[in-house]
Amino acid sequence: MLVCLPSYSYSEIIFGTTPNAAAGYNWVMQNVLPQQAGLEVTGVIYRYTTVKITEDDMVVYVQNEDAQNAGQYIFREVDDWSQKPGNTIYKLVPTDNILIDRWGDGSIQVEGNGEVVDPVVAYNYRYDPCFDPQSNPDCPDYVPSIPDIPKVDLSMIEDQSNRFIEENEEDKVVEADNEDQEERDRKKAAIQKKKENLEIALGATNSTELAQEAIAKHMELMALSVIPTTYTVSLEGGQYEETVQLRDGNLPVNKKARRVGLAQQLLHEQMVNEQYEEK
Repeated sequence: MLVCLPSYSYSEIIFGTTPNAAAGYNWVMQNVLPQQAGLEVTGVIYRYTTVKITEDDMVVYVQNEDAQNAGQYIFREVDDWSQKPGNTIYKLVPTDNILIDRWGDGSIQVEGNGEVVDPVVAYNYRYDPCFDPQSNPDCPDYVPSIPDIPKVDLSMIEDQSNRFIEENEEDKVVEADNEDQEERDRKKAAIQKKKENLEIALGATNSTELAQEAIAKHMELMALSVIPTTYTVSLEGGQYEETVQLRDGNLPVNKKARRVGLAQQLLHEQMVNEQYEEK
């Protein structure tokens, strides 16, 4: 009675029977029927045993609520056991192929004196696996779905691109200004370094040239025999005492020599500055 029939292909109707729903006196149909679109219940099978005294009145209801109409029943079978002895009943009740959406919670209700034991309630059903062709690509009428491509506001993208380009250009201008300032500072530092090096080189060159000129003059005079031989020969003798005496004990400042030294310094600075005169 409770055997479920297997499916064979998506193009055939599937028939089946649920397991026992009545583990108690109440059950939830969502936990009983396969949740298939288009499923229809073709019949209800139930069995139970009553325990009662023959003279007592007892009525048993096997029922399901109407899920779409509150307070009503989509299925309700009534068994009147009044003035009857307890016994076991078995029924197969056909239904009008009622869709799954109508089947609300099920229950066994007892009125009067007595008890229901060992209840079994099962449902025969059928459904077409391709009731909704889009439920499976193997269905005959399946139509591949076209993805919903969202509309893109191109003007918004263009505005964002332009704003990005403008911000990027501003960043480049700032970077260029910073690089120009750094380059100018670097060039100034390089020029100052060259200037200092040139001053050192000129000082060394002037000293070298003066020394070489003095040696050349000395050799010329020696060749002309103008300088007496005693100039380069050590004279024998003792200590020569200083004969010059200062009257007041102070050596006067040579103002003429100071002016000459200042003039040479100014001339030297002028020569150095001319090397770096910007054109």
